[in-house]
Order: sequence, then structure tokens, then C-alpha cells
Amino acid sequence: MAQATRPAGFYRQNDGRNDALVCDGVPLAAIAAAEGTPLYVYSAALLRERYQAIDAAFGGYPHALHYALKANSTLAIARLLHALGSSVDANSVWEIEVARRARLRPVADRLHRRRQDA
Repeated sequence: MAQATRPAGFYRQNDGRNDALVCDGVPLAAIAAAEGTPLYVYSAALLRERYQAIDAAFGGYPHALHYALKANSTLAIARLLHALGSSVDANSVWEIEVARRARLRPVADRLHRRRQDA
């Protein structure tokens, strides 16, 4: 009999005694007890799965994926996506600082200025 694979991300796990919401196999209650609340929890497995799906959609066509730090500047997410092959898009002083703290080289490590009309 084939062993069932665990889904990526968030799901309910019921072992017959306990019903728990888990992320990548770790009960959220255990994470909250260890880290305190409020907190944000992201699924590394789901991020990997989605990144690989986008990357695979281009097939053999030359491409580059860039993660915009403006969307979410969490260092762990930036590092994970970079490890998967993503570049980092940083367009402000704050985003560039996040990229540097994560030890990533931003794609655009200069500020873009808006044209101001008189």
C-alpha cells in the first residue's frame, strides 16, 4: 500500500485523538506556544511549490524570476526564494536595506525617482 503524501502548506491533521491545524507538518499551537502570539506563519513547502510551478511554466524559454521585497520583506522568505533561484527586486532605501541584511544583492540597487512636473 502506497504511503499518502502530506499536502504542502496549511491543513488539518487528525490523528484520532487530536484535531490540529498544522503548517508543513508542525502544529500551529506548538509554534504559537514556542514563539508567542501574534505571529505570522508562512509555509516554506508551499512557497517552494508555487515558485517551482511558476518557474516550470516558462519551460525552456529564457527567463528570470524576481521577488519584490515590497510585497513582503520577511528575511526568511527572501532567503528561501533566493535559494530557489529568484533575484530580489528592491526599489527603495528600505527594500535595499532588507536585501543587504538578508545578504542578497538587489536587482536594482539604486533608487528609482519619479519625474516631477513643474
